[in-house]
Amino acid sequence: MYIGLGFLGNHFPVPAEVIAKGNPGVYVLSQATQAIFGSTAQIFLAIMVTMTCFTTTVGLIVSTGEFFNNTFPKVSYKTYATIFTLIGYAIANLGLNAIIQYSVPVLQILYPVTIVIVMIVIVNKFLALSKIGMQLTVVLVTLVAFANILGPLFKVQVVMNAVNALPFAQASLPWLVPALLGIILSLLLPDKQKSDSFEMI
Repeated sequence: MYIGLGFLGNHFPVPAEVIAKGNPGVYVLSQATQAIFGSTAQIFLAIMVTMTCFTTTVGLIVSTGEFFNNTFPKVSYKTYATIFTLIGYAIANLGLNAIIQYSVPVLQILYPVTIVIVMIVIVNKFLALSKIGMQLTVVLVTLVAFANILGPLFKVQVVMNAVNALPFAQASLPWLVPALLGIILSLLLPDKQKSDSFEMI
């Protein structure tokens, strides 16, 4: 689905004034649906987006509510679910552009950390890795991810230059080589463990 949306966005003609407003995503979805389904396009698009997002939203509210209830059991699961539902409603009213604007920096920090943890788990299924090495790898990738976002945000030239000097920085992957080096270091350091007794913290 995401490949299809990417292909659509890359090949659908978008007027310059729409690009200037910074809202091409909504335009492409709306106009593409209009071209395919005609006058009922907006109704179809509304139903499709609602159903698609509803399943994800329910899953996130349930899992987040259960996590917080298990971590802080003094508050009931229903209360947590209600709180996160109201937060979701509030965020949804900000609009698509605002949500993307605020979420992208957060995702650019979370994605590298999540990906490197998955990489470590996969490698650790086959090779014993050092516990301290795995921790250092995650910390290093987290620092690079924060630097990649906070450097341009606060116009810290030294940080920006350091991040841009890393391999694959132009491809938005400055954390990749530090992650690989950290995993290699985990193979060399002591206190190794396999996935059957996996413990990173």
